[in-house]
Amino acid sequence: MTAPLPPAAPPWRFTLILLTGFAGLVSLIIVVRARTAQSAESTRRQALVRDLGLLVAAQDAAVLEYGRFARVIGPRTALDTIAFRPTNDSVTIRSDASSATGWSAVLRDEQLRSAPRSCGVFLGDVRMSPHRAVTVAARPACW
Repeated sequence: MTAPLPPAAPPWRFTLILLTGFAGLVSLIIVVRARTAQSAESTRRQALVRDLGLLVAAQDAAVLEYGRFARVIGPRTALDTIAFRPTNDSVTIRSDASSATGWSAVLRDEQLRSAPRSCGVFLGDVRMSPHRAVTVAARPACW
């Protein structure tokens, strides 16, 4: 007598293995895309901080040269103007040089999906701080 043949694998086994592999691949793609988006946001935030550092250096130069804070940021049209263009085109600039004892600037990137979206810095009097997160002169902070 011959030995009985082993039972054939159920037809759903191959489908189950295939679906499990596909689900794992989709999960991996989702994780990689999320990490890439986080990295892009981090890079944009770092650009805001770097731009604020450039603004601080330009204001320091304006104070040394003209004896006062520059009141305008943009294309250089007058002596009280800092020629500056942000790294990213989606960045808006708000500057306040209304006080003779200080200056502040806020950069906001509208393309950032998660907070913090704004970063700021001030020079001079701490009352010129644009936000409670900015506590030390010439040191940018984001909120």
